[in-house]
Amino acid sequence: MLRRAFALALLASSAFVFADAVDDIAQAAMKQVKAPGMAVAVIKDGRVVKIGTYGYANLETNTRVSSKTVFEIGSVTKQFWTAALLQLVAEKKISLDDTYGSVFPDCPEHWKNLTVSQLLSHTSGVPDYLGPGFLPRQDYTYDKLLDLVREKPLDFPAGTSWSYSNSGFLMTAHMVEEKLDIKWDDLIEERIWKPLGMASAQQHSFAQVIPNRATGYMTLGSRTLNAEILRGSSAGAAGAIVCDIEDMAKWAQALLEGRVGKPGSIAPAMTPVTLKSGRSYPYGYGWMMDERNGAKIVTHGGNTYGQSAMITLMPSEKIAVVILSNIVGQSYTGLSYVIGQQYSEKFKSEKYETQPDPDKARTYRIWDALEDAMSLKPTFADAADELKGLMSQRGRSAAAGFRGSFGKIRSMEYVKEHKVGDDTEVFYRVHGKSTSGIIKFLIDKDGKLVRFAGAG
Repeated sequence: MLRRAFALALLASSAFVFADAVDDIAQAAMKQVKAPGMAVAVIKDGRVVKIGTYGYANLETNTRVSSKTVFEIGSVTKQFWTAALLQLVAEKKISLDDTYGSVFPDCPEHWKNLTVSQLLSHTSGVPDYLGPGFLPRQDYTYDKLLDLVREKPLDFPAGTSWSYSNSGFLMTAHMVEEKLDIKWDDLIEERIWKPLGMASAQQHSFAQVIPNRATGYMTLGSRTLNAEILRGSSAGAAGAIVCDIEDMAKWAQALLEGRVGKPGSIAPAMTPVTLKSGRSYPYGYGWMMDERNGAKIVTHGGNTYGQSAMITLMPSEKIAVVILSNIVGQSYTGLSYVIGQQYSEKFKSEKYETQPDPDKARTYRIWDALEDAMSLKPTFADAADELKGLMSQRGRSAAAGFRGSFGKIRSMEYVKEHKVGDDTEVFYRVHGKSTSGIIKFLIDKDGKLVRFAGAG
């Protein structure tokens, strides 16, 4: 009995240490990104072991963030939509192979053969509607939103590349609503929110009174300003949900425990999509895939015009981290990993040691291809077709951001490589004018650059 009491006391004291560390980490991150408020939840081994709330939900009224503060979760919405839709797939009410043209035969010719799977995995090639002509304060119908991209050509042939596009999620919601006569958010409420007791979760509405709603903010130099307002109708299944941290913890807990839909129904959402080339891309349906120290990670962020969110799961360790905040434009992937490190060593960054370069000519080709891809007018002299697809309007913006972080590349130090099918993934420590970091490059058998991304 005494031994059990001692063990429980030790466990409690360990959790207390973790909790203090999480508080410090969250508050330091808030200061760095100038976030007025933040809420954090951690789930471990089937229990919510941490809910932390920090700062202000509204600066004008001095309202503090609480566990009931309702935040906009942006593109984290996508995983709720895909979870509900995959239940319909399991019930054979819709198929991942259904085409947009089978539901809307009068759609543009280049949309007719786009499948639900391609639209959910960002491999359809349909441009993102969040571009020129989009007005966040305006109320939209599906037709009005899709009119923004209807006449534009595909960014690449469907299934051949990957480029993040909110349009695909609107199109799948439009298909389900037309085919089954149920609104996308009603389907999620019926299949997910009510069964899990997520009372705060709902579609964002500017006009509706939503108790405990956080105000979104942006910064301009040293000033904090009220952010632009996003109408729920302009985001839909791509990003219109609001929710509090307690209910997001319920969602993360249910995901870890396999309590979302029938057993296995959600697995496709957390499985890398396969392109027509046979390569996989580390995105499923509403989830990004990563790996650290041999452990799979599934994660996704969300941004609106004034709020940012992140959910990260490491299923093998039964850990989830959720972060909600009321500041615009933040990616909390790294923050979620740092918080995860307080509960598992597997979240820690791998150690990368510089090695003698076995192929300096290849390194120079990769260097040239990287510089080319980060330029505003890439020539793709050393790029595979898949990378050309990545350079959509959205992709070029991301590449420009990459260049903004690194600046002019000054040197590349070889770290390691391994085979991925017929391709080779090569890791380098890249030194730019502004910063340094580990970047992994996928190179095809002809030596051309397929894709590149930061490594932990």
